[in-house]
Amino acid sequence: RGARRVKEAVKRLFLNTNMFESLGLEYLGPVDGNDVSKMISVLEEAKNRDEVVLVHAKTVKGLGYAPAEKTPDSYHSVPPFDPSAGVTRDGNTFTTAVGDILARLGGEDEKVCTVTAAMPEGTGLSRFAELYPDRFFDVGIAEEHAAAFSGGLALGGMRPFFAVYSSFAQRIYDQAFHDSALQGAPVTFLFSHAGLVPGDGVTHQGIFDVALFSSVPGVRILCPDSYGELEEMIRDGEEFRGPRIIRYPKGAEADYPRERFEKISPGVSAFNRGAKTVIVTYGRVTAAAYGAAAEADVGVVRFSCVAPLDGEALLEAVKGSDKVLLLEEGIRRGGFAESAAAYLTVAGYGGSVAIHAIEDEFPPHGDLPYLLDRYGFTKEKIAEMIK
Repeated sequence: RGARRVKEAVKRLFLNTNMFESLGLEYLGPVDGNDVSKMISVLEEAKNRDEVVLVHAKTVKGLGYAPAEKTPDSYHSVPPFDPSAGVTRDGNTFTTAVGDILARLGGEDEKVCTVTAAMPEGTGLSRFAELYPDRFFDVGIAEEHAAAFSGGLALGGMRPFFAVYSSFAQRIYDQAFHDSALQGAPVTFLFSHAGLVPGDGVTHQGIFDVALFSSVPGVRILCPDSYGELEEMIRDGEEFRGPRIIRYPKGAEADYPRERFEKISPGVSAFNRGAKTVIVTYGRVTAAAYGAAAEADVGVVRFSCVAPLDGEALLEAVKGSDKVLLLEEGIRRGGFAESAAAYLTVAGYGGSVAIHAIEDEFPPHGDLPYLLDRYGFTKEKIAEMIK
């Protein structure tokens, strides 16, 4: 150790120190992170030291595989693929729709700006970044700063859109509370990958955001289930004071006859009003609920705004029924379904109320059909619940 300190002192005499050494940390590197033998050597050295050591490895993502080297962002969280063809991405998705909408909106309004926490490709903001680089901000992996920064932008007269995965949104609760809601700052939070998420594993399941953020005063949580509705929600925020959350799933919009739903209020619509059994839900599972309900003379009520809860519209939508099934592709405890059930109970609804949501669990890795079936959000599983 003494020899190392002498060496470091001599080195500092003739060479510039780096940030980590200035902080008093033992520093090894930079080392070629793609060279296995060098990495083993450096890690062995770090292991033999009895102090905190920082190993600085510089890597090339996908080294040796040309498509990954050329577009490394495309090889983050990928399903199985043919190496000779490379990764092929789905066509239209909510993520690509967000990118297209914001690119158009940015051309119409110079106050529109976007913020990401090191995920421009994953959140669909790459196109906006190319078109309007002065109004695109990538703050690195620092969601908390991104949320606070967005609040400052909004209070300074800009129209910020902070796009973040739903599963990472728990990191910004404090900033959404203090730097947006409490200040009345009109920030739009775009929660991508909301609900059950295929292919990204246990860490990326976006089932907690509704329960978490619906407790913040002044926050409006919106759940579009089509690209057209998504664009309406994004554009409608110009006059709204305070934070909005627009949450949407990974993947494409579902196909079902939305025109058969009658509008009850700006955030609530219903199919087959007056049915004795009614399913109340929101977001992607509306399509499966409709498919099951249409074959069983059951009503469906869809909320496109889940917070704050429009209790009067809920009562109006279930009028004449004697059974209500609250269906939520999210965590049960503290979620929309529990809030709606409590409202119905306190308001004196005379029928029975049941909740089907995800209980206290971290959903596992799996593709979308597996996850929806496991948690009962397929047309067939919903039909069984109706019976």
